Amino acid sequence: MDKNIAEAEEKLFALNLDKDLKEAYDAREREINDEITRMRGARDEGKEEGKREGKKEGQKEIVEAMRKHGVTDEDIKKMTGIDPSELS
Repeated sequence: MDKNIAEAEEKLFALNLDKDLKEAYDAREREINDEITRMRGARDEGKEEGKREGKKEGQKEIVEAMRKHGVTDEDIKKMTGIDPSELS
């Protein structure tokens, strides 16, 4: 069934409920929407944290590779903008 039709039928059903049932229905619908919003926020926060951690790990790998080739921490900072002392 088309999503829009299903939503319209659901709204029509809600309008036909008695007052107490309608209030309970509306309250539950708000709870569900609030939970969806919280879940999306947590997901987005988790993605951002993952990106930050990934970037930091990538920077550590770059610093380690440069150190293996004899590049000093001072030169690493000049060339990359990465401060090796902040990655520990």
